[in-house]
Amino acid sequence: MKKIYQYQHGEYIAPQQGFTLVEILAALVISLFLIAGVIQLFVGTKQTYRGHDGLSRIQENGRFALDAMTRDIRMTGYQPHRSSAIPCPSTLPNPPIQATSNSIQIQWCDPVTAPSTPYQCTPTNGICNRSYLVICNSGGSPPCTGGGDNDFGDLILNSETSGGNQKLIEGVADMRITPTGNPVTSVTIDLLLVSSDQFLATQPQTVTFPPGSATSYTAPDRRLVQIFSTTVAIRNR
Repeated sequence: MKKIYQYQHGEYIAPQQGFTLVEILAALVISLFLIAGVIQLFVGTKQTYRGHDGLSRIQENGRFALDAMTRDIRMTGYQPHRSSAIPCPSTLPNPPIQATSNSIQIQWCDPVTAPSTPYQCTPTNGICNRSYLVICNSGGSPPCTGGGDNDFGDLILNSETSGGNQKLIEGVADMRITPTGNPVTSVTIDLLLVSSDQFLATQPQTVTFPPGSATSYTAPDRRLVQIFSTTVAIRNR
């Protein structure tokens, strides 16, 4: 701080205080450092939030998809005993389950259609029919590599009551269905999900899919990627 004296009428009067150019420049430099720190903190916090939000969306979609598929696959081939008071009005297809590497169709008997029943499918012939498959938004078959923004795939449900394809979740890169036994006693489901937002990971993420294979999948645009797996035992098998 430099004091500046003014000389008027033969004497010095009331000294005034001011900043030198060096002091002003130093203050500006310190202010720039502080502002840069605040901006960096804001950007880092926002990136962390985006990462947690993207991961939570993937986990929510994965759990929802596995729960829906598990509930239906467990019912595969079910039909009341012939002596039941409400027998199956139709004959189940044989086999009641058909699976490819990335799709599955399952059928079971549900003659009771009251709202209190746990599965509440209302087939006209008493046979419930569920199909799950992955459709890539860019066309073609899985794996869906994502040629553009959100251009991956959707997990689709087709049932006797849905009136066509119904999208369950989005952001699906691939799915593997592995039946076990003849007749089938259990089904292993592997889902590969990718975040809808870009640039959430610090570097491209690579995973092995299907698990245990020699095939790898690298998520484009530094998206998050996660594998969900479960094995479903078919009831009464």
